[in-house]
Amino acid sequence: MKLANRRAGADAMYIGFAVVSMSSFGVLIPWANCDLNRFSSRLPALMHMIRVIRRGMYGTVQVVSTLLHRRLPTLDSLALIKLANRSRNKNAYVMAPSPFAPAALGNAKHIHSMPSSPLRLVSLSSFVMTVLPRTQVLKSKTFKAPPLDDESLALPDLYDWHYENSPQHPLFTYEDAPGKLRTITWAEAVHAIHRSSYDIAGRVPPEVARAAIEGRPIVVATLALTDTITYFTTEVGILRAGFTVFPISPRNSPEAIAHLLKKTGVRHLLIGQEPILQKLSTATLKLLENDEEGRALGLTTSRMPVFSEVYPDGSASSEMKRYPEIKFDLKSHALILHSSGSTSFPKPIRWDQTGLKTFTVIPWYGELDMCDLVMSCHAMPIYHGMGLLQLALVASCGLTMAVFKPAFPAALPNPQNVFEGIVAAKCKIGAVAPTFLEVWSRMPEAVAYLKTMEAMMWGGGPLTKEVGDYLSEQGVVIHPQYGTSECGVMNTFIPRQGRGADWEYFTVSNHCRAAFVPEDDGTFEFVLIDHQHHHPTVLNTKVDGQNAYATSDLLIPHPTKQGLWKIYGRKDDQIMLSTGEKTNPGPLEGILCQDPHVLTAVMFGRGKFQNGVLIDPKPQFAFDPTDEKLEAFRNAIWPTVERMNDFAPQHSRLFKEMIVVAKPSKPFQYTAKMTARRQAIIKDYDEEIAAVYAAVDQSSQTDIPTPAEWTPSPTLAFVQQTVNKVMKQNVADDADVFLYGCDSLQSTWIRNSILRALRETAPEVAKRLPTNFVYDYPTKNQMVGYICKAVLNPTMNEKANIATRGKELQAVVNRLTKEFPERPQDLVPVPAGETYLLSGSTGGLGSNILAQLLMSDKVVRVYVFNRPSSMGTSEERHKAAFEKRGLDASLLSSRKLKYVEGDFSELNFGIEPEAYNELRTSVTHIIHNAWRVNLNLGLTSFESNVVGVRNLVDFALTSPHADPPRLLFVSSIAVFINFDNQGYVKEEVLDNSEIAVGPGYSESKWISERILDAAAERTTLRPVIARLGQVCGDVNGYWNESEWFPSMVKSALTVKCLPNLEGLVSWITAPSVASTTIEMTKSPYRTLHIAHPRAVPFTSLITPIAKELGVPLVPYEEWVKALEDSMNDTSVSLVDHMLRNPALRLVDFYRAVRVGPNWEPVGVARLGTENAVKVSETLREGAAPLGEENAHKWLAAWRKTRFLL
Repeated sequence: MKLANRRAGADAMYIGFAVVSMSSFGVLIPWANCDLNRFSSRLPALMHMIRVIRRGMYGTVQVVSTLLHRRLPTLDSLALIKLANRSRNKNAYVMAPSPFAPAALGNAKHIHSMPSSPLRLVSLSSFVMTVLPRTQVLKSKTFKAPPLDDESLALPDLYDWHYENSPQHPLFTYEDAPGKLRTITWAEAVHAIHRSSYDIAGRVPPEVARAAIEGRPIVVATLALTDTITYFTTEVGILRAGFTVFPISPRNSPEAIAHLLKKTGVRHLLIGQEPILQKLSTATLKLLENDEEGRALGLTTSRMPVFSEVYPDGSASSEMKRYPEIKFDLKSHALILHSSGSTSFPKPIRWDQTGLKTFTVIPWYGELDMCDLVMSCHAMPIYHGMGLLQLALVASCGLTMAVFKPAFPAALPNPQNVFEGIVAAKCKIGAVAPTFLEVWSRMPEAVAYLKTMEAMMWGGGPLTKEVGDYLSEQGVVIHPQYGTSECGVMNTFIPRQGRGADWEYFTVSNHCRAAFVPEDDGTFEFVLIDHQHHHPTVLNTKVDGQNAYATSDLLIPHPTKQGLWKIYGRKDDQIMLSTGEKTNPGPLEGILCQDPHVLTAVMFGRGKFQNGVLIDPKPQFAFDPTDEKLEAFRNAIWPTVERMNDFAPQHSRLFKEMIVVAKPSKPFQYTAKMTARRQAIIKDYDEEIAAVYAAVDQSSQTDIPTPAEWTPSPTLAFVQQTVNKVMKQNVADDADVFLYGCDSLQSTWIRNSILRALRETAPEVAKRLPTNFVYDYPTKNQMVGYICKAVLNPTMNEKANIATRGKELQAVVNRLTKEFPERPQDLVPVPAGETYLLSGSTGGLGSNILAQLLMSDKVVRVYVFNRPSSMGTSEERHKAAFEKRGLDASLLSSRKLKYVEGDFSELNFGIEPEAYNELRTSVTHIIHNAWRVNLNLGLTSFESNVVGVRNLVDFALTSPHADPPRLLFVSSIAVFINFDNQGYVKEEVLDNSEIAVGPGYSESKWISERILDAAAERTTLRPVIARLGQVCGDVNGYWNESEWFPSMVKSALTVKCLPNLEGLVSWITAPSVASTTIEMTKSPYRTLHIAHPRAVPFTSLITPIAKELGVPLVPYEEWVKALEDSMNDTSVSLVDHMLRNPALRLVDFYRAVRVGPNWEPVGVARLGTENAVKVSETLREGAAPLGEENAHKWLAAWRKTRFLL
């Protein structure tokens, strides 16, 4: 193609006029005498056609661009006709948009004045249907591309056409016997279709059959679980006989089926012979008999045919008896689908013959030639939309359907038999529900075969991100399928290649015209516009004056790749809280459903202050939630809820007490697709939901009058009434409410009650009331002190705040160090050989420590202590940790290693007494490395960590050994968050609590240090406090992506710059930290620092990173501003902002850092290592200075984990 174009001013536009020269036909498009405004509405169709032509599908093309100026609203087409005439093409067309055809015809006389002219005039509307991209049937020897451009042909006519033109092409294939495939050709299938048409016509009254032949179709429905080939053939047979076919899902209730039969006027119902269907149909028919409208249907029934009746022996060689020809009314109903009925009874959705035929163009707008490919249809019931789509696809592009062997009862698909069917039939493409892929991802043989396929499609629900990521990383090509019963498939079907890490995303097919309506959270509602190639069967809105269907589906655009979209949720599922904030439950419920205990999660909370969730446990975990098992179940799923809370916006987070569990006596209602019927479930559980909120209302103190003034006396009276009513007991004014049993929900009620009162009289103070207010100020007196100071001085001096908070931290230390246990009376010598208790061994540092301990000849046993996790067994998690960090996983088979799962914060660590006693009597060294890492959380979120330290002290002191175990606590440089002196921090006790005031992480580490200091001063315990600086990567360069520096680096992909910071960095690699930590367990010094004694400039590391990423270095303040500004892009949801740029999660941290030559980058204090170097040979001699090689290793590791793409 040659394209000539010139630039024009703002008041002009270019229109392309195409002259196509090829052996079969040529095209000229003069838009003669067109009003420009009216013309512009047709421009998208013209541009689409030109794009198709430019792809080279139809031969050599020349496009001559002609300037159409707004001051010259008409064109003389004569010159263009002459131009086309010079081509001397024997088959040339003058194209004009149909609204303007008369104007163009006015110039037709010029054609007739040229006797040699071959030109003819046709309308654009006729042309668009014929110009399909040539993506299908490119090299088949047995399948011929059907005449999809013949608008007089309906879908059943195409089946007859293939009987004549593609008779030997395989339509179905299945494993008839082990290792033996049976194929059914088009000739055999169409023969069976006509046989089925006669069979169906003979089951209905004669006048009904005649009406169908005459073009007045009546509805024939099927309620069956029949095998795919029989079901498929029967459905097409019903269509070919002139009836409207209505497949009904047998997963519907009798009430739903009766409703559908009445709404659609079904005259005949085919019923499967399976006992469950006989029972279902009997109940349905009984409902109709007792209903006046049902009796008026005049419904007749018969049994669903079986395979041997539709395909009798010897039928393939017999002569076909053709069913009478039917002139199909293209506007008459051909097919009825029904919605899932997630909110009420399912709704019928009617497709006419034209709409049904538009399904045939879908593959032609794809990229993969599916002709001659075998597609696994084992897991696609014909009564579902995806199954019914096959009726059109096979007639359009010539794919072969792989199915189960016909049998009665029909095979029910499961991951094992579907996979076996795929392998037997040598399938190259397939479509399944996400659950199949989740099971196959755990089957190495399945993953190996899936890698050989062209594509595996999934739909009907979300695919777990971990599974999708894993399959994609393994080279499996997976594509989401997006469609609705009202619109059919709307994504490109099928892309030529996989999308790698973008496997969740899809492009909208070019046969659709889409509009994306922005929401206020960065999502877009997907709207389909009615046009030539695509007619949504439901039209409920208008876009620029054109009929359209608003799907209520919310999509998110890819952050960097234009045209890629992924499903986010449903607009009509959004929960509007009473605060005006919205919760989109889809992604959050998806996270909850990843928990192995959870089958379904349904969030609620419309019009309420906060959300709750209804949980349907998996069958093996079902129980009566009225008994004591409720709390145990909530605890079991709580780690997953916390993971969801980390992902969710603050207003959408869940409290444990807001989890409602389904009752066995009140099962969840599901649709035919096993989708939870959200509104029906919420309605069923109205009483339970009301009870939860009633508990909130009863404790929210709305009846307690707001103080007339916020001075100490009335404020204390208000807080006393509030706390006592919530706690249902009198709590002393100076008592910690949590020692009286206050839980997270009660603390929320207390805060909300105070917040409500402050909003009425002190709104500025209310805005700043901390989220963790009750945790940070757990006594009535402390609450009153904060409120009164805040009201008296709304700006509240920060220094005074820090001093107050410092005192509160010291109070916590005093409470946790009141007394320590006495040593046992009869002590025994310390055993030979070292036995370690190591916590946090699946993390970056912990796994490196474990590897070195297992390699040490001095170590005889290592107990690795971790909390239970839903992410796999201890063995699986440790293996994954070692492999991720390039460590030798074979070390994990050492006999030295023993796994323990428990919780240091619980009595006896939450393990059996025998196991606890084994640890107590054998451990000689403790390395406590496990800690929650989240700089956004308050101190209360680290309560279990702090209590765990105190319990470890008690554990060590009760050891029977003469010398208690050496307890090394991995502390952090974060305890110096408010350190403001120049120079290096010395390795000494930190008794000034104000220096640690800040995030809960730093405060909890300081409190734990002080617990160990107290134990060292008052007992024989000799703990070691190792304050850790910045760890910067494993053997293979892997550096935990959630930390501040990796997040900063990834921000470059979004904000297109990186900060250039002053100062030196004393970062140190994980292997060096691990060996240093082990060496420090023998330290004579109580307090040590782990940092690189040979620091290097920050610029020496960030410069090669910026160079490799192709971004400039800018001043730190400029980078922070760019980071903040990136959130202004409302086309991206807040969730996706965080996902693509995790630095935004730490934006408060980045804003608050100190920058200058006296600090390490991001305001970190410089750690002195004078004593550490004396203790650690690694720090003295083994740790090489960091350099450019480290920077490149980090980038390579992040690319390998797909963190950087």
